[in-house]
Amino acid sequence: MNEFIKQLQFTGKVLHELKLVSSHGGNLSVRDGDYLYITKTGRMAGF
Repeated sequence: MNEFIKQLQFTGKVLHELKLVSSHGGNLSVRDGDYLYITKTGRMAGF
Protein backbone atom coordinates (compact mmCIF):
# COMPACT_ATOMS: atom_id res chain seq x y z
CA MET A 1 0.00 0.00 0.00
CA ASN A 2 1.25 3.47 -0.85
CA GLU A 3 2.87 5.29 2.09
CA PHE A 4 0.67 8.36 1.52
CA ILE A 5 -2.48 6.26 1.80
CA LYS A 6 -1.21 4.74 5.06
CA GLN A 7 -0.47 8.25 6.36
CA LEU A 8 -3.99 9.45 5.44
CA GLN A 9 -5.49 6.51 7.34
CA PHE A 10 -3.30 7.15 10.38
CA THR A 11 -4.01 10.90 10.35
CA GLY A 12 -7.77 10.34 10.07
CA LYS A 13 -7.71 7.92 12.98
CA VAL A 14 -5.71 10.30 15.20
CA LEU A 15 -7.92 13.29 14.35
CA HIS A 16 -11.00 11.22 15.18
CA GLU A 17 -9.53 9.89 18.45
CA LEU A 18 -8.71 13.46 19.51
CA LYS A 19 -12.30 14.43 18.65
CA LEU A 20 -11.07 17.06 16.18
CA VAL A 21 -13.27 15.63 13.40
CA SER A 22 -16.24 13.29 13.19
CA SER A 23 -15.63 9.97 11.48
CA HIS A 24 -17.69 11.09 8.45
CA GLY A 25 -16.86 14.82 8.69
CA GLY A 26 -15.30 15.54 5.31
CA ASN A 27 -12.34 14.41 3.29
CA LEU A 28 -8.59 14.31 3.85
CA SER A 29 -6.11 14.92 1.06
CA VAL A 30 -2.36 14.99 0.47
CA ARG A 31 -0.31 16.06 -2.57
CA ASP A 32 2.70 14.06 -3.75
CA GLY A 33 4.28 15.92 -6.65
CA ASP A 34 1.86 15.52 -9.55
CA TYR A 35 -0.45 13.21 -7.58
CA LEU A 36 -3.28 14.13 -5.21
CA TYR A 37 -4.69 11.50 -2.84
CA ILE A 38 -8.19 12.17 -1.47
CA THR A 39 -10.30 10.00 0.82
CA LYS A 40 -13.55 8.67 -0.64
CA THR A 41 -16.84 10.40 0.13
CA GLY A 42 -18.64 8.62 2.97
CA ARG A 43 -15.51 6.76 4.06
CA MET A 44 -14.89 6.74 7.82
CA ALA A 45 -11.69 8.57 8.76
CA GLY A 46 -8.89 6.19 9.68
CA PHE A 47 -10.87 2.97 9.22
